[in-house]
Amino acid sequence: MNSKEPSLKPMSYNYLMPLGMLFITTLLAANYTAQKPIAILGFIMPGGIFIFPMVFILGDIVSEVYGYKWTRRMIYYAAACSILIAAYIKVIVMARPADFWTQAPAFEEVFRMSWLIFTVSIVSFILAGLANSFLLTKLKILVNGRYYWTRAISSTIVAVVVDNLIFIPIVFYDASTLSEKLRMSCGMFVVKVGYELLSLPFMSRIVGYLKHRENIDTYDRGTNFSPFVIDIAYDDANLYLKNVVLLNGPAK
Repeated sequence: MNSKEPSLKPMSYNYLMPLGMLFITTLLAANYTAQKPIAILGFIMPGGIFIFPMVFILGDIVSEVYGYKWTRRMIYYAAACSILIAAYIKVIVMARPADFWTQAPAFEEVFRMSWLIFTVSIVSFILAGLANSFLLTKLKILVNGRYYWTRAISSTIVAVVVDNLIFIPIVFYDASTLSEKLRMSCGMFVVKVGYELLSLPFMSRIVGYLKHRENIDTYDRGTNFSPFVIDIAYDDANLYLKNVVLLNGPAK
């Protein structure tokens, strides 16, 4: 087979589309609820805190099984969906309401920050998501596919720091003090990283299952990691294929 010809076509993946749909849904749900600060155990956090960590978890799974290229494209698809829904919300907010509808002010207040939240979220999400996938896949090459748990935690920590440094100071710039921002950042860090730690046993099994069912384990050797490239083609040098792949899950 020509080494430049992709060994597997996108339509041969059975689980990539559902994973992508779930990835986009979790991002949109987190964006919708992010503008409400909630208090939990003394920490102040955005309302999307309980679902947003799923974005990094799903990104880890896709990166580990299908590779950085697919995760990068999935990130841009999710960003495009966020832009579309934010634009539509803006149009509806600006549209004249029916004369009998008295809830227009409340509706506008709920979506008042939508453009700010979506814009900042898109930037932080893209940078954090790419950083997460980049570190996970680079380390995978370095350790020859071993230590998935360590790689997943390390990449998530970096992604959470990137996301917090961008999202919190801008979205809550006039709604909280510096002390409250720091508490919020610490709370988000603990929840997101803790979320990943608790989910690792399940993630490991899911990754092992997907590698077995899809008959694929992708290594991003020679991949162009530039954020401005969106190709998804892998050749035989990058795809590890055999009849049975990691039946017991990836090495920890």
